[in-house]
Amino acid sequence: GSLSALEAVQTGVISKTEFTPDLLTRMRSHADAALVKRVESLFAKPAAVPRESFKPRIDNIRSLLATKPGDAYKGEPLFMSRCGVCHTLFFKGGKIGPDLTAYQRDDLGTMLISIVDPNAEIREGFENYLITTKDGRALSGFLAERDANTVVLRGFDGIDIRLAQRDISEMKPTGVSLMPEGMTESLTDDEIRHLFAYLRHSQPITK
Repeated sequence: GSLSALEAVQTGVISKTEFTPDLLTRMRSHADAALVKRVESLFAKPAAVPRESFKPRIDNIRSLLATKPGDAYKGEPLFMSRCGVCHTLFFKGGKIGPDLTAYQRDDLGTMLISIVDPNAEIREGFENYLITTKDGRALSGFLAERDANTVVLRGFDGIDIRLAQRDISEMKPTGVSLMPEGMTESLTDDEIRHLFAYLRHSQPITK
């Protein structure tokens, strides 16, 4: 059962890499509280900490947001052009990155790190993989699906590529997020306030 598998991880018999993000998600939602607690203790992720070079920008945005409120209505088009290509929020946007609707958007500290330094903590299941095929193609994206026979890779264009495991010569995580750094760099101070006002809005905006 699941508990015996977790015990095997603890004793080193089974590698943690055997547990896919999908399996971990299912185990975390299990009715057995003891099982969920064991999963959390074995697979707990440390809180994201921004790298030193990104801290000044994070502090700068935090102070911008504290001095003047933004307008969520003006923030929506900024979200759609900058973030909505990959992310969904309130049923609008793409499906390349995680859906932000249920994300802890009231937690400004975590959100600032995710936006300014996306490589500080790569969301489970959204690691960027590099795949080399036996016919010489080099592909990158995250694993939208994976089983014993097939891998479905979703690229930055949102298009899924289905590959047979037998056609893959190498597959490895790059350790880099699909989300680029510097997403806020070309925005004015007021645009940053508007964008975050929309990101932190608890309900869909209706016009």
